[in-house]
Amino acid sequence: MKEKEEDAPMGSKLEEIEAEAMGLDSESRAELVRRLTESLEQSPQAATTSSENERERLWIQEAMRRNRELRARAADSPAYGSASPPSAAPSRRPQKKRARKPRPVPGKKKRAPAARTKPRSRR
Repeated sequence: MKEKEEDAPMGSKLEEIEAEAMGLDSESRAELVRRLTESLEQSPQAATTSSENERERLWIQEAMRRNRELRARAADSPAYGSASPPSAAPSRRPQKKRARKPRPVPGKKKRAPAARTKPRSRR
């Protein structure tokens, strides 16, 4: 009989087991489901998932450690630290402020520009 079970396809074994399980009362089936679920949670696949979670947690810790290290280096570095005040940075040449044209007032006529007596000097 054992030889027949080994030779039988997996589908027929499952069907036999299912038929037997369906013959049980609801409390027994619930207990069977609980046990099967528990055995799946202890399977190597479940262990793989937990090891993946552990690996992700370790990577997050490593990233946080590296971030702290970089910030500490930046704080110690004169380029980023408070060793040189912001005013010590090279300044750009100040630009001349241009006169703004007055905005036209609605309902008011434009005046003709005044004649210039002296030409503007260009720089």
